[in-house]
Amino acid sequence: MLLSTLYYPITGPLRLILIVMEGIICGIALEFAFLFYIRVKREKNKLKTIQEKAYIWIFLGYSSVWFIFLLTDYYIDPSIRLMILNFGYFSLMFFAGVFIYYIEKIKIFYKKYFFTTIFAVMILLYIFLMIYSIDIATLLSHAMWPVFLCFFVFYLRELRKDFYVKKSLREFNINFLKFIIGVFFLVSGYQLTLGWALRTFGLYIRFIGDVFQLIGLFFLLLFFISVPSFSEYDWKDKIESIYIINKGGIFLYKRFFREKEENLDPNIVTGTLTSIKLMLEKMTDRKGVSIIEREEGIILYYPGDKLTVVMFCDEKLISLQILTESFLEKIETVYANVMDTWKGDTNIFLPIENIIKEFFY
Repeated sequence: MLLSTLYYPITGPLRLILIVMEGIICGIALEFAFLFYIRVKREKNKLKTIQEKAYIWIFLGYSSVWFIFLLTDYYIDPSIRLMILNFGYFSLMFFAGVFIYYIEKIKIFYKKYFFTTIFAVMILLYIFLMIYSIDIATLLSHAMWPVFLCFFVFYLRELRKDFYVKKSLREFNINFLKFIIGVFFLVSGYQLTLGWALRTFGLYIRFIGDVFQLIGLFFLLLFFISVPSFSEYDWKDKIESIYIINKGGIFLYKRFFREKEENLDPNIVTGTLTSIKLMLEKMTDRKGVSIIEREEGIILYYPGDKLTVVMFCDEKLISLQILTESFLEKIETVYANVMDTWKGDTNIFLPIENIIKEFFY
């Protein structure tokens, strides 16, 4: 049934179904915000939590705007609907601005707080227009989206740098696809709940729009969970030293990343690493990276078929674990035949320096 005129509050046989669907949208967005809040509370590294604090605000904003939509579209008197509706637009704009502020605290896009400043000006102008011309304020709320999407272009471009180049672009493309799908369904679904869509296609299109938004929210959640923290991008500053030992515990190669480490006795370090190796062999037979926490930082221990890489670093970063695995695979490929006939000459491992530069510089 086509609606030639749309009256608020919405009535009809679909009213209850739509209220339930949009209540679910509101609740799920709030639940996603709470999920990131829990992750923030559990994480001790404050730098890592800044990005997830930003995600809390964006989901809170979406939840709050849909709570207000529920009131205005189904319960509020039409005479005050537009005024209340603009409070919903304002809340979304405000929460989106806080999201951008948190991201720009740890990453500069073009200029420091460039997008935060733009949003702050838009919010102040919006408040002014809500007082003097509420119709124009409604139009200004739509101008938020191009600015917000422009910010995300910069955000995705920065995510692509360093971390994904070292890790491979395949995973970035997968995460980028999650974002594109999420935005497509969320924006399309949101548009299908607006008055123009209801007047053209009827209330059934609003139900489809609600389903689209639920799909979009889940894909955006997958995107936000899978993208790395910007703290991962400082991995170069977190490495203390790298050591390579063979299966017999013999010291083959060392590389210090900080000058103050140069005077360490290699024999002491080798003995320590051998002890760690024996301890881990008794504790577990599983392959892959093992992490040992110490007061001074973290030890990453990665055993291969013939060689073992041990890295001393300041923090437990996903990027360093990935790089350590890739580094081990490379040196085992290069020295596969050498290790079968090795006579004890450690000079043969000096070219590993070039592989070090390839992965860690």
